[in-house]
Amino acid sequence: MICENVAFYLCQILDVPYVNYKIGILQGAKSNALVSICRSMIDHNQEFIPAYQVLTQKSDKITNTVNDYYLYLSILEEQNVPNAKEYLQKMIILDFIMANEDRHLGNFGVIRDVESLQWVAICPIFDTGRSLNNKYWLDEIVDMRFFTNHFVNSETVKQFIDYPINDMGIKKLYQVPIYFKKLLNKYIDELPLKEDDIAILVQAFKQRIALLENINK
Repeated sequence: MICENVAFYLCQILDVPYVNYKIGILQGAKSNALVSICRSMIDHNQEFIPAYQVLTQKSDKITNTVNDYYLYLSILEEQNVPNAKEYLQKMIILDFIMANEDRHLGNFGVIRDVESLQWVAICPIFDTGRSLNNKYWLDEIVDMRFFTNHFVNSETVKQFIDYPINDMGIKKLYQVPIYFKKLLNKYIDELPLKEDDIAILVQAFKQRIALLENINK
């Protein structure tokens, strides 16, 4: 729930379509739990087409490797999806920073008009909840999913990032760990964390941004 809200904050900086997640507290008899709250990302005239369904357009060329990124992008460009490469790159950047371990082919894709069947937009970013894993986040190389059903390391994913982020953009990204820390402190009673854990997570967040910054140099 914290991760979804942080991803929303990051997406505003990256200027990429996103689902606006808010944090709520579900009160229980013995304890409280954090929940994510959001509106539907489509209207009654639209439908979500997940990436795995998009790839079936050229099923004979699917390799089940990270190189399916290029196949997926080529299909979007053939369908004239606006800003396809830019928004796809920004999703990869978001996942790299947050060490997202669950970006599978079912939680990103495109929005299609149900009447014209036109692919009108990249689907807003959603479902980033399994990120910021404090078990391994201090490691520079972490496990992620990227166009495959199995895990690949973040060094592999890094090779696919070629969208430039200027100095001002990087500076804004470094504001996110500050926001992250505020959220963790605010909801610490509902989280399995101690203050020392928060310090480690915030430092690790800065480290992930620094790794991205080095890619852009």
